[in-house]
Amino acid sequence: MIKSKISEKFYKYCFPPKPDDHYGYNIYALISNKRALLIDTGYEEHALVVKEDLLSLGIEPVKVIISHFHDDHTYGLHELEKIEIYGSSKYIETLNLYTSKEKHELFTPTYVVDNSLSFKFGDFDIELLEVPGHAECGLFTVIDKKFIHIGDDLMSTNEGLSILPSVEFGRIYDHIKSLEKLKEFRSHIFLQSHGKIIDGTINLFEIENRLKYLKAVYESSKPISYELATKYCECPFLHEEWHNYFYE
Repeated sequence: MIKSKISEKFYKYCFPPKPDDHYGYNIYALISNKRALLIDTGYEEHALVVKEDLLSLGIEPVKVIISHFHDDHTYGLHELEKIEIYGSSKYIETLNLYTSKEKHELFTPTYVVDNSLSFKFGDFDIELLEVPGHAECGLFTVIDKKFIHIGDDLMSTNEGLSILPSVEFGRIYDHIKSLEKLKEFRSHIFLQSHGKIIDGTINLFEIENRLKYLKAVYESSKPISYELATKYCECPFLHEEWHNYFYE
């Protein structure tokens, strides 16, 4: 794990990929008065490391924003007792797909975001926006009108190499819309759940390359090869096999 400082009282915990994967795992922590607001939780082993580090500094995790309710963003909640959860109003649709009903209580949001929700955490101004894209229950988290956590709407390696969008065919149109929405924040610093922080100089480039790929798949009248789908993209993508799994 690598812990790095983003700004005053704002940290990123970066974990390596699992074997045979290219993407690592990020958990972000905002600190105020010995209390922490987390963004995402990773898996249990990731959340445990973050919790133990914070507690060793006398800081208690008290709130968490879940960017979307996939396992690699929520399962760390097993290690975070008595924590308040912020999540999209569409959370239940994703839980029903991936989580047994007897376990729903652990993941149910304390605060449900219906379209948008704004609040303060210490000196931080937080705005949560419901943006179904990579997942139906997607949230963007805007921090101090400078940073935006974008969940998995963009993904890269920990070193910054681009990773193919991961979305079922039935969700491609929504993912296209979420990326178009993200253009409104292109001057912000992008915080990814998986990958390197993007400082604003290549935001539009990263968005447009994914849009070219997704639109090629969506607009094709028949299954399209990865080579044709990425013909006009200006960067290679890792995890090409996801295309074959979803679309061929």
